[in-house]
Amino acid sequence: MSEKIKLTNEAVLISLFAAFISAGCFIQVPFFGGVPIVFQDMFAIFTGLMLGAVYGSIAVIVFLCLGILGLPVFSGKAGLHVILHGVTGGFLIGYLFAAFTAGILAKFFLKVSSAPTVLVVEILGVRVAETEHEFFRDLCLNHLVSVSRHE
Repeated sequence: MSEKIKLTNEAVLISLFAAFISAGCFIQVPFFGGVPIVFQDMFAIFTGLMLGAVYGSIAVIVFLCLGILGLPVFSGKAGLHVILHGVTGGFLIGYLFAAFTAGILAKFFLKVSSAPTVLVVEILGVRVAETEHEFFRDLCLNHLVSVSRHE
């Protein structure tokens, strides 16, 4: 296959999976605390599993850029302020790490595809996303506290 066709195939796959993640915001279950349960978590990890660490991460970056540009792909909201000040911002950044982690785990552990292995990779990817959410939430809260002390 020529290099041009391979590059085109990769660009199409990245675009399709970015759209797939974006569509996940429309499948949601309301949850207390303002953070709905959405299928985007699973779709971001699935993207890493299917495309690998590099292309899966690029697809998540494309998804994040679409939301930053104003498309309502962040659980019905859009804009950079959702990432920086919203309660779901840590999850959105965590998608990038989760897709990368899932891609790495898939490369090493999914030599033989099996349902239990995929389930373990999904659970580890969700845990990475949750950890990133907690880290960025604490970072934002510490920033808000330090700003309010200076005022």
